Amino acid sequence: MHTQNHHTLLEIFQVLLNVDVPEGGKAIMDVNGTILLANDHNLFFSLNKGAFLSGIFPEIKREVSPEALKQSIINNKSIRQNVLFTERGEDYWFQLTISSLAVEADLLFLVEFADITDYKSAVATAKKQRQRMENEILLRTKEIVQTDLFVKDHGGYMGNFMRGLRHDLLSPVAQLKDIIEYNRETTDPKKKEQSARLIDDCLEKLSNTARGFSDFVDLHILPQTNMETIRMDEIFTEVETLLGEEITLTAATVTKNFEIAGILVFNRMVMYSIVHNLLSNAIKFRRAGIDPVIVVKTFRSGHHFVFSVEDNGTGIDLAAHESKLFVPFQRLDPNRSGVGVGLSMIKNALARYEGDIQIESVPGEGTTVSVYIPQG
Repeated sequence: MHTQNHHTLLEIFQVLLNVDVPEGGKAIMDVNGTILLANDHNLFFSLNKGAFLSGIFPEIKREVSPEALKQSIINNKSIRQNVLFTERGEDYWFQLTISSLAVEADLLFLVEFADITDYKSAVATAKKQRQRMENEILLRTKEIVQTDLFVKDHGGYMGNFMRGLRHDLLSPVAQLKDIIEYNRETTDPKKKEQSARLIDDCLEKLSNTARGFSDFVDLHILPQTNMETIRMDEIFTEVETLLGEEITLTAATVTKNFEIAGILVFNRMVMYSIVHNLLSNAIKFRRAGIDPVIVVKTFRSGHHFVFSVEDNGTGIDLAAHESKLFVPFQRLDPNRSGVGVGLSMIKNALARYEGDIQIESVPGEGTTVSVYIPQG
């Protein structure tokens, strides 16, 4: 192509490059990897005219060699490569997509830079999270295998728990794999942002599942023979402090009355888990547009110490869902956060102490959960 036509072609491409790229940039280069035009307004580095792209990013020297670029034209396939740029100690990742703009004798290429720093961060977070969960599950599994007595006494419950655990681990892992791949392939900033949020959601589900598994082992596998005198006001204050942010954000009113029966002899870890689970559920299952009102109290019923939590939340249709209440990983409302093991763990833990849990509920009005713990 004549030089005049070459310049005319570059002028046309300049119009293309002038379009603002919010989280990236564009450049035109020749088959030697020389930058002819560039829009680097929103980049952390300069794409100077006459500079070699491989001079800016030496790690892609082979990918932008004349041979590789000509081969991409023959294969009619774009070249895609991730590159790292460090600015003031901060790492920024960009995905380069190099596409042929061959017109007659001119071998020109469009280079597009897309910021994938958030994606790289999400991948790194997912990797660390997965490793932590694998380590935790390995540790907990060893504890389960070593506890033959538990397997013998709680085989049915354990089978249900493990089946639910397997599903709740595999499902978000499969989703995570697909979403990360989608995030890697797309160059649309909005789609990247949306997929990053979905990655966070999957990680949260996995984190909840791992936490539920850890709680399960703490309550059911590890030795629970330590019985001690427990003051309910102390336990409740600890839980209330932990859930303080949720209580504030939901404008929940929580009242307590431990005057009739404020002290019991029981396992402190189990009691703490019971109080935390029931108070957390009362906040979680609130009705839309109505501030949660929660009443916590203790009293005596025969030889039992009773801990009761009453709320004005969504309520439960016991006729339809009672059979699912104490099955691990069964969530009555899939739109609510959590892993669905709280009530099942409480009931199974109480059974070891000959205790019980009872639920009264009216859909649309609220729920009362009462825990019965035998005292000598």
